Amino acid sequence: MMKIIKEFGTDNFVDFFCVQFGFNVYPYDEYIIADYVIDLDTYQVYKPTY
Repeated sequence: MMKIIKEFGTDNFVDFFCVQFGFNVYPYDEYIIADYVIDLDTYQVYKPTY
């Protein structure tokens, strides 16, 4: 996360992150459950509990 922020900033973070690590970007769907959350406000990565 910090590598992408240092290189590209927080603008379009999701696009750069996904390209760099080979992830797909999906539109919001209330039925998708996230395995991990990247919080760009606090610079933390965490596993949510549901």
